[in-house]
Amino acid sequence: MNRKRIVSCLLIVAMLTAVFPALNLSRTDANAATSNEETIYNYFKNTMNVNTAVACGVLANIKAESNFSPTASCIDTNGLTSYGICQWNGSRFTSLKNFCSARGLSYSDINAQLQYLRSELEGSESYAWNKVKGQSNTADGAYTAGYNWAQFFERCAHYYNGVDQYAVRANSAKNTYWPKYNNPDPEPTPDTRYPVPFKCRILSTTKVQCYNDVRKTSSPGYIYPEDDCVITVIYTNGMLKCDCPWNDGTTKTVYIDKSAFINSSMAPVTQTATYYAVTYLRPDGATSIGWIDPGDSITKVAVSGNYVQCVYPASSGKRCAWFLNSTPPDPVNYPTPFYCRTISTEKVQCYNDVNFSSSPGYIYPDDDCTITALYSNGKVQCQCPWNDGTTKTVYVNSSVFFPSTPTPVAMTAPKKANTYLRTSNTDSVWGWIDAGDAIYKLSTSGNLTQVLYPNSYGNYRCAWAYTADLTETYTISYNANGGSGAPGNQTKTYDVALTLSSTKPTRPGYTFLGWSTSSTATSAQYAAGGVYTANAGATLYAVWKANQYNISFDANGGTGAPSPQTKTHGVNLTLSSVQPTRTGYAFLGWAVSATASSAEYASGSSYTMNSSAILYAVWSPISYSVQYDANGGSGTMPDSVHVYDTESALNPNLFVRTGWQFLGWALTEDEERVMFGNGETVLNLSSDAGAVVKLYAVWQQETPLYIPGDINGDGFVNSKDLTRLMKYLAGENVAVVADALDVNGDGTVNNKDLTRLMKYIAGEDVMIH
Repeated sequence: MNRKRIVSCLLIVAMLTAVFPALNLSRTDANAATSNEETIYNYFKNTMNVNTAVACGVLANIKAESNFSPTASCIDTNGLTSYGICQWNGSRFTSLKNFCSARGLSYSDINAQLQYLRSELEGSESYAWNKVKGQSNTADGAYTAGYNWAQFFERCAHYYNGVDQYAVRANSAKNTYWPKYNNPDPEPTPDTRYPVPFKCRILSTTKVQCYNDVRKTSSPGYIYPEDDCVITVIYTNGMLKCDCPWNDGTTKTVYIDKSAFINSSMAPVTQTATYYAVTYLRPDGATSIGWIDPGDSITKVAVSGNYVQCVYPASSGKRCAWFLNSTPPDPVNYPTPFYCRTISTEKVQCYNDVNFSSSPGYIYPDDDCTITALYSNGKVQCQCPWNDGTTKTVYVNSSVFFPSTPTPVAMTAPKKANTYLRTSNTDSVWGWIDAGDAIYKLSTSGNLTQVLYPNSYGNYRCAWAYTADLTETYTISYNANGGSGAPGNQTKTYDVALTLSSTKPTRPGYTFLGWSTSSTATSAQYAAGGVYTANAGATLYAVWKANQYNISFDANGGTGAPSPQTKTHGVNLTLSSVQPTRTGYAFLGWAVSATASSAEYASGSSYTMNSSAILYAVWSPISYSVQYDANGGSGTMPDSVHVYDTESALNPNLFVRTGWQFLGWALTEDEERVMFGNGETVLNLSSDAGAVVKLYAVWQQETPLYIPGDINGDGFVNSKDLTRLMKYLAGENVAVVADALDVNGDGTVNNKDLTRLMKYIAGEDVMIH
């Protein structure tokens, strides 16, 4: 898009196609276009903060420009590329790319283009934007926004083929996009976490305005502090719907901010009430309206200072009110309910709630109360017979029933035992415990223990029994579990810790870890001399850990020994299959001696000894043979055999060659240097087992006759003689015809002879001797 552009790219496509047959217009499918349309609409509504009409005017123009494609492109009449959702052209296209590059964005991304578009509208195109954004949120406003965007921002051709292009886009904004996007907001989503319906009064002590609908478009009046409203729906957007008494004697359904009734956004929490609590209209404790009973299902919805707002069951349905947030004590793990009578022989005052805020009267010594809960703060909840013939739930200190409040200890009664109502009266038997009864020990006073035991009604009762009648003993026996020397049996007394024997059994190849109640345990529950506290007989089995041994490997002159291995007592170890290497030697296996000549263990074999060891590689030097070649001579010679790392002599030469003298041996047939003399001692000519090393005889002609320039004595003067003379002058040990060395005849052998021979072989007219 460019200020000088005459017509938009999309309007001139037909013309351009005729001029530029290769024109390639990018396209998007219907799904992509729809998604991009929504992205653009939401950006202008939520980020640019315009009304629906203005957003529709923008959509109509971008649709005409690019079909909402951020990669749409074409070439305009000036030969410049127009690109993106707004078909930026020329310098503005360059500015788009620079804008995105500076921010690490892709200029082909729709969100990046929207950011750039915003920068234009708030900067260089602010005049055009002011013409667009101030329109009314109506169908006509959408028309004007679309018209002005085309005229002042896009600046496309006003008329094309006699058609008003501004009006085309304006009509699209009014007739296509305004009907599509001008839908009224749907009713918000109900918040199902609240247990509606429930009665509630507003938090304020002054009137609060309410509305006829959830969008607060009109108001019928006010809700007053004394109005007992019924909350029917709470929405996730912070509004609620309620039925309230109206001044004409009817009930009216109205809408109001949730904060008028519930003053926090905490998530509702539903739980069971653990104690009695008085409820109040507001979080000031000024006006009580009801109460919560232990066991009631309540939903906490707000907190204000020391008060908690909750929905709870009331006689006329659910109600929302406030209670003092005294932290509920934790229940003590008692096997409630159970019958009990007070320790005192005098009446004891009781209370209506766990906080002792009010008292209904007294509990008497002959009241057979049912204990329903004990709390960590030393309070007890109980149901006691009342003077009106009913049963009342009340609260007292635990000391009313128990000398102390320990954790109950479950046990099986060892024998029959009589029970007594109080420690002050053991002359009269109250009941009894049978052997085998599942009972709980509570407090102890002198030689008596307070217990809970099953009664004939299928419930538990609290009373006292002689401690001696509840004492049980258990036998602790020991099993060496494969070892020997286990301790003798011991006797454990109920609730008295037993010090286990310090005697430790033994087992060859194993380490004693301790004792366990399982014969297959791999870790100990008890140490020798440890403490056994369980109130039960047991057989303790010795826990053993097999000893382990370290097996390491020494390459013994080689390299590549395996990593160490661990051998477990009594378990065969498969040795590593990794084999070390050593130049000139064959690996035979492993031995426990570094000087062994034969192996005790092969790679991958089993190691059965129950001891640590260093295994040394056992090596055998390889053998190779030397084969002799007459190299022009005649005769036969046997091969000689040699051992690696052992010096041995070559066989004496048996070859002959008439007219030639044997000088020694070389590694190649055309080698002129002598590598080894006749019968010379050699070492390590090969490191490969069974290899054959071939040696060639080196000969020197014996005849004194010579041909001038025939340095090597082969009867010809050529480049071979030149090469032989060069090697001779370089000090190499080569066979030469001595009389032929002085090529220029000056009495000395030097580079001048080499030069003379080179010229001669090159065909120059020079004299050689």
